[in-house]
Amino acid sequence: MDARLGVEGLPQSGTGQTSIVTGINAAKHMGRHYGPVPGPTIKPLIRDHSTPVLLTRAGGTLKLLNFYPPTYAPPGGKHGAIVQSVLDAGEILNPEGFPSIRPSLGMHYQAPYEPYLPLNEIRAWGRAAARAAREVDLVMLDLWFSDFIGHAQDAVAARNYLIHLNAFLEGAVEHEVRIFMTSDHGNMEDTNIKTHTFARVPFVSAGFEASEVRDIAEAGAEIKKLLGLASSEG
Repeated sequence: MDARLGVEGLPQSGTGQTSIVTGINAAKHMGRHYGPVPGPTIKPLIRDHSTPVLLTRAGGTLKLLNFYPPTYAPPGGKHGAIVQSVLDAGEILNPEGFPSIRPSLGMHYQAPYEPYLPLNEIRAWGRAAARAAREVDLVMLDLWFSDFIGHAQDAVAARNYLIHLNAFLEGAVEHEVRIFMTSDHGNMEDTNIKTHTFARVPFVSAGFEASEVRDIAEAGAEIKKLLGLASSEG
């Protein structure tokens, strides 16, 4: 599906992720692609229309499964759209009693980004995430490491990360849960260039059949529909 959202320029994470978590075309709302974090123009969209916020307002529950070290401190205190949506919903990072999953999925954070965990352990992480999904209405996982590898232009690491992601999903689909996966922009699919790309991005579902969507904003609206939440216009 399309990540360009009818706006000139390379897609960026601030507007792209906001579009996914709100179901609103944030790039169109802002008049341009913007990132890596949402600015003051689109932060209100997250606060008022994001899936985590609306879900908790409706009495639902959610958890973000990303692991954050005690030293985690985003530059300038500015969170990415996914974390911001979870915090705006009144949730915390590293929730007790839920798995903490490192977005590198068992690969080193420093070059040459080699795997340090076997695939069977990554499958176990997927199973743990699926079990967690049975405890609440929604679990989220921000696998930003693919963007990191794309900017590093490391084709070997990109291949290894896809292998690890596949193992994680293999573990997750062993349980009867509904899974959806998408991306805010292209990047890792072309390690010949350092920037984001104009590539189309996936919207993958398992355990249910999602409606056909044209872009990442529609994907966000489809996620709301899955959770029984009203779509937002924008």
